Amino acid sequence: MFVSAFVRSSSVSRKYGFLLYRITRWFLPEMIIELGTGMGISTIYLSSGSPETPLHSIEGDRERAALAAQLICRCCPGPVSIHWGEMAEKLEHISTLIPQRFVAFVDGNHHYEPTVTYVRKLMERVGDESVIVMDDIYWSRGMQRAWKEVVSWPEVRVSIDLFHMGILLLRKDLRKTEIKIKF
Repeated sequence: MFVSAFVRSSSVSRKYGFLLYRITRWFLPEMIIELGTGMGISTIYLSSGSPETPLHSIEGDRERAALAAQLICRCCPGPVSIHWGEMAEKLEHISTLIPQRFVAFVDGNHHYEPTVTYVRKLMERVGDESVIVMDDIYWSRGMQRAWKEVVSWPEVRVSIDLFHMGILLLRKDLRKTEIKIKF
């Protein structure tokens, strides 16, 4: 009972899952990075969109990581690695593997400082065509503040606010634009 309740309350919805799928399907990144595996639902959507692309997912909770790994082994067609442990430490560990063309889904530690730190770390590796998706951008005042700050960074050329999620496009040939869509 606990697992199903957790999945319903904390996993990405079908609508947003399909959006993650479409982003990776359209973009075909060299790597997918997920911060916050949870039960692995978003991992499956991300991996299914680009099944040949290596996906590295970081989860802070050992039990959730183990359950997610079981589900992902049954469902994911592509190369998926689950990294269990403290998110900043694990992100530091895999950061040298991150190519310049990636899709990142940031859905872990929903507080201002860690979120800004994670996105800044990803920006160190970013290429012109990378895409960063932030989940729960209005979940708390801290997340709202993090979203507002990240959108203001010069590397972020286009931000798309879908209320539940935010998408950051980093192509230098795009004009600085902030878009809000009722999704």
